[in-house]
Amino acid sequence: MKENFNKAGLPGRVLSDIWDGIRFQPARTGLSFLAICVGMISLTVLLAILGGLSEKSRMMIKEMGANVFAILPQQLETSSETNEVREAHAALIAANLSDCQVSCARQFKAEIPGVSGTVNLVATDENMKNVRQWHLFKGRFIDLRDVRNSERNAVITKTMSHTRGWEIGQVINLKSEPFTIVGIIGTEDETMEPENAGSTISTGDKSIFVPLSTSKLWLDPGQNDYYNLDTIFVRVPENVDFNLTFSAVQRLLTGPYENAGRFAWITPEVLLRNIRRLQTTIGFTVGSVALLCIILGGTTLMSLMVANVRDRITEIGLRRALGATPADIAVLFVLEACLVTGIASITGTTLTHLVLLAARDYFPSPIHLDALTIITPVVLSLVLGIFFSYGPARMAAGISPSEALRND
Repeated sequence: MKENFNKAGLPGRVLSDIWDGIRFQPARTGLSFLAICVGMISLTVLLAILGGLSEKSRMMIKEMGANVFAILPQQLETSSETNEVREAHAALIAANLSDCQVSCARQFKAEIPGVSGTVNLVATDENMKNVRQWHLFKGRFIDLRDVRNSERNAVITKTMSHTRGWEIGQVINLKSEPFTIVGIIGTEDETMEPENAGSTISTGDKSIFVPLSTSKLWLDPGQNDYYNLDTIFVRVPENVDFNLTFSAVQRLLTGPYENAGRFAWITPEVLLRNIRRLQTTIGFTVGSVALLCIILGGTTLMSLMVANVRDRITEIGLRRALGATPADIAVLFVLEACLVTGIASITGTTLTHLVLLAARDYFPSPIHLDALTIITPVVLSLVLGIFFSYGPARMAAGISPSEALRND
């Protein structure tokens, strides 16, 4: 009989014992289930938001380019100060830092029939593709000959090609000027979506690139901003110290008539500063809620297990009399706790994923759902079940048949 109990009796009664515990103490079990479920919902939301912010950080750096910093006009307090970024600045940097790749851009808004909203018209040079590390899907990018001769050639994004059906060789009108499409570009993940880094940093999916020299078609030579730029990009080679090069460019643009402080300097660290601050804030607030709910659920579970042990002393003694070992009794209560926490975690995680998938476009923060947001809560719930049931399980395992008879 003892051998039969050890091999078949205990596993066969696990679900029945758990149901008995729930049936006899529904309030305690429900409170523990609810607290753990809310804790896992908070944890899943936290992981999804932090994952979304991390993905956003990666995309921002990828969009700007690796080892790249940008120089933009600074927003000044007084109108008497000048803060233009000019073509001469880009030429000065390129002449003094031959190991770096320098590119510049000037952006215009254009309306194209059939395209909703405005299109970002980017006048740039032959280095932009390499500096930003964009991928060329078809044709070629703007080359030096295009820039020198003001050739009316254009490069479009893959999104523009898909939405408009444009292909290599097609002629399109840009601000009343005909341009021939010579290339189609994008990033490796086929998107160039802007990421709150500023319109002069991120070009966006709805962009058309033309030679920098053709921007003069839409400008009056008498304008003060005729030679102005929106952005200068500097790509530092991987084998060159980024910080030293960055400092060198700042010194280069500081002189008797220049002041580096009048420029806005955008580095990868600047791009990620707000993201990291937001990650810290969300991690502290949402993480605190998740931690409190998990602790509440765990302590409630522990009290539930202690009450279960006290209510089932006679049953435990009978099991011991029939041959159950202290380890068998301990495993029984640990499994009961793990099933409660596991089911609570699966329920909370599933509901959270369904809600986030349905409302991710309306969520104020980027959301990233993957295997980590599923596996982590479930694994953590099992760990919690084992941890908070360890004490009650040891107490149950220490009950002897004689103690059960006295209790009865």
